[in-house]
Amino acid sequence: MNKIDVKCILSQRLNELIEKKKDSDYTLGETKQAQKMNIPYQTFHKYVTGVAECPIGNLVKIAKYYNVSTDYLLGLSESALVNNKERAACEVTGLNEEAIGVLKNIRCFEFSHNDFNMSFSASKTISSIIANENFYSMLKNCCLARVYSSLLIHKTNHHKELSELTEASDQIVLSTFKAVRLFEGILESLKDPDYNKYNSMLADRLNKSAEEVCNQIADMYMNKEAHDNAEHNPTEE
Repeated sequence: MNKIDVKCILSQRLNELIEKKKDSDYTLGETKQAQKMNIPYQTFHKYVTGVAECPIGNLVKIAKYYNVSTDYLLGLSESALVNNKERAACEVTGLNEEAIGVLKNIRCFEFSHNDFNMSFSASKTISSIIANENFYSMLKNCCLARVYSSLLIHKTNHHKELSELTEASDQIVLSTFKAVRLFEGILESLKDPDYNKYNSMLADRLNKSAEEVCNQIADMYMNKEAHDNAEHNPTEE
């Protein structure tokens, strides 16, 4: 990578980082951000506009202030993460920083229930979902639904024929339906192996209980009807 590339990439990164800071605090303009880094504004502005090269000392100041890696500022990495392991996870998986952050938090999450002494690791559940044989097909249909939704908007904006719009719409419905059904299958695979057996037993018990309740209601109704008839048609002595 030549020097011109480095200056251009640094300029692009800085413009994005400056805007993010301004989003969190609108009073933090480029001038104030330069002051907080103890870099003269005119000097910093040259980095932002890609006019001047940034020496290593100022590059470190910039990286610390924005909490990003110097590799990211120089375009050597697409991940802004400072943590090497997290940055490597982004590069290997292609996931963004937010997704890696969520997965990192999930790793520490466990679900337990007071009724029994068991806990369930969320990371193991995620692993089981991803490793499931239907996961790829589910994800593919999710992507197709997204693609066809964008295509539908594009065709609508360009006033395409109704038949083309209908075709794209049908593909969205079909892809979504397939993704949902595949995910339902994945969820079924996560259940306890004995679940179906006990679920069947529970269903039988519920059916019997429901039958008993129905019989009781029927008896009550018949008794009431008999009582009403007796009142309206008293027996003559």
